[in-house]
Amino acid sequence: TVFNEGAERIYGYAPEEVLGKHVTQLYPEGVAKQVKKMVYRPEYGGRNRLINYEVEVLAKDGERIPILLSAIIVRKEGEEVATVGYFKDMREIKRLEREIVESERVAARGQAVAGVAHGVKNILHRMKLGAFMVDEGLEKEKSDLLRKGWDLVRKNIDQISRMTMDMLIYASTGPSARESCSLNAIVDEVCELMEGKALERGIELVRVLDSSLPEVIADPEGMHTCLVNLVNNAIEAFPESGGVGQIVVSTGTEAEAGVSLQVKDAG
Repeated sequence: TVFNEGAERIYGYAPEEVLGKHVTQLYPEGVAKQVKKMVYRPEYGGRNRLINYEVEVLAKDGERIPILLSAIIVRKEGEEVATVGYFKDMREIKRLEREIVESERVAARGQAVAGVAHGVKNILHRMKLGAFMVDEGLEKEKSDLLRKGWDLVRKNIDQISRMTMDMLIYASTGPSARESCSLNAIVDEVCELMEGKALERGIELVRVLDSSLPEVIADPEGMHTCLVNLVNNAIEAFPESGGVGQIVVSTGTEAEAGVSLQVKDAG
């Protein structure tokens, strides 16, 4: 058994502490068997060897350490006599990967906030219009105008409430809440929210919805936020100078995927 200084640094064991240990004690439960099985498979470098196989080892203090493992079976006269393994500590690389993911998440939040801020502006404009209609209905005693104005105010209060919840959920790192929901309803809400921004750039926001679409099990708030980002990105992709453009948000059914949600732009 050879246990060099690199292995000492990763595992935390002195060489004499490793002597006599079974190899399964150096991996989390079940992982050693998995590694042995993969050595004999062709996917990672060919049979009887492994090249750059990602796995975790178990340090002396119980820490699970990600490594990149390469190994080969040593044979003598056709019989297996040893296994030689080389591995690279992946902790720093994994840390950098997490930082990249987090930076992308922060950037995505910024884009979502920009899109939502514009949506809030549009909602407030419609609420002012609704309030004006309510005032006119009261002053002129027109019940139809009063009812339409109040319906407009109430609808936009509901929208801004949902948007607030979206942002709270989007900022959360906790598990998402999956439930039965309608993709068509989510598309309707998002398109109504983003329509004002699209029109300002001369972009037509078109909905093509499959009325036979079944409900799906998903995180409706997360889907709403994701779609806001997609539509906002599509709008931002058009030049600010304006012109004629179109963004199509569609739902449908597919044999393999079950249901589909697509955002396409053309301009």
